Amino acid sequence: MPDENFSQTLRLLIVEDSPDDAEILLWEICRGGFQVEWERVDAAEEMVAALERQEWDLIVADYVMPRFSGLEALELLTKQGLDIPFIIVSGRVGEDIAVAAMRAGASDYLLKGHLARLVPVITRELAEALVRRERRKEQKELYLLKKAIENLPLGLTISDLDRRIMYTNPAEAEMHGYSVDELLGQPVRILAPNGTWQDFSLHQLAQESIYSRESMNVRKDGTVFSTHMISNVVMDDAEQPIALISTCEDITERKELEMVLRRQMTAIESAMDGIAVVDQRGVISYVNQACAAIFGRNLATDLVGTQWSALFIAEDQVRLLEEALPHIQRQGNWRGELVGCRVNEVIFPLEVTITQVEGNGYVCILRDISERKLTEERLQFISTHDSLTGFYNRGYVEGELTRLDRSRQFPLSVVVADVDCLKKVNDCHGHLVGDELLRLAAQGIAGAFRTEDIVARFGGDEFIVLLPDTDTLTAEGAIERIRENIAELNLLQRGYTVSLSLGAATALTPGSLNEAVRLADQRMYVDKHTKRCGRNEVVAT
Repeated sequence: MPDENFSQTLRLLIVEDSPDDAEILLWEICRGGFQVEWERVDAAEEMVAALERQEWDLIVADYVMPRFSGLEALELLTKQGLDIPFIIVSGRVGEDIAVAAMRAGASDYLLKGHLARLVPVITRELAEALVRRERRKEQKELYLLKKAIENLPLGLTISDLDRRIMYTNPAEAEMHGYSVDELLGQPVRILAPNGTWQDFSLHQLAQESIYSRESMNVRKDGTVFSTHMISNVVMDDAEQPIALISTCEDITERKELEMVLRRQMTAIESAMDGIAVVDQRGVISYVNQACAAIFGRNLATDLVGTQWSALFIAEDQVRLLEEALPHIQRQGNWRGELVGCRVNEVIFPLEVTITQVEGNGYVCILRDISERKLTEERLQFISTHDSLTGFYNRGYVEGELTRLDRSRQFPLSVVVADVDCLKKVNDCHGHLVGDELLRLAAQGIAGAFRTEDIVARFGGDEFIVLLPDTDTLTAEGAIERIRENIAELNLLQRGYTVSLSLGAATALTPGSLNEAVRLADQRMYVDKHTKRCGRNEVVAT
């Protein structure tokens, strides 16, 4: 009987058709010191539902009920495979009934009118149920431990004080080319190559709780391989060594991989391109020194732990999110150009290749293409500009004529200018003087137009200007500005004066631009021929 300070919560399932009898049972159990959480059922389907709904510590069942019996309830519990103490309480007494109940698996049998033994029986059955659960748990743990050791991918060996093998698992035997039976009873030294065995006692090893090392082991066929071993001395209750348990792992592939990785890391660290490894959160986990230098950092570790998007300008951070990452998800990689940002906020162009790797991380290869971009820009400028004047060249303006003729920037005016008597100057004074006059003419022309207007040197002594969204009146105003600019430049020149013949025309609709160019050219020649002979020629004074 529990003492007066005893208190235990009991989850009780009562199989009873009489509420009054159930109340008597509860009263007796509570009087014994239990706090009871209970439920009453009197049919098979109700009992099944109760067993599925929660766990129970104890079941008390009436032997005879109108719709259900104690033995039927016991049979139902057995079919469920549950280990719950089951006590039958009956209003009838009979040795045959008690024997039948106990044979069926009941924990005990009590009479309703004699419940003095109820609490002691409950206490006993709860304790025995606990012991059974602990035993099953231990057996399961031992079984799992045995299976785990037998299926362990690592070798495991237990040797006695004489260093003879008492136990070895299949992985250890297979690793060394033996069967388990061949190794049992053998000295451990047969697993070590000749001349490498170090003989020591377990008492010496006992000074260290764990002995970890890499070593070379030998197989039955004589081949030698690399292993990593961890040994532990097993002590008895008196703290005396009784055995040595060791795990053994074949690390041949790991060693080969480490060598390959060392070579790869040497190559990565020696690479001129920046290399960064980024996890799936976008956090940098590794960069080589070249990557650090690209972004103006002294140490590679300065970038580790930062968000990779922070390496780029804000606009390209959006590109990473909206363009690059979706493409990587579909194709596995992405290549493009981004604008990087150094610690001193200097921006620079980058060629970036991003490849997705296992685990949803990324490897980024970054190359500073500042010099290449400058070269491309220089080549682009050279290919589209006149080297003498800095204006666009004929090839560029012909492409623009085709593009603008199909555009919506009408009315579109054209101004054509020709340097008067340039051939005469070249013949009389040399091409250096002629080139200087061309530069002066270009200076006068450039100052008369907007930044969006296209000014080009169209031939040796001819210039053309395309003015989008410009009517005839505005084009004529531009011609007057050119004349004013040239007049001002001539006042400042001591040796030479410049004369330009000018013509303009306006295209009103798409498809008419070439006709406007032809008309402007005609008007320029009219301007040239209407001048009085010699009055506006280039003159050397």
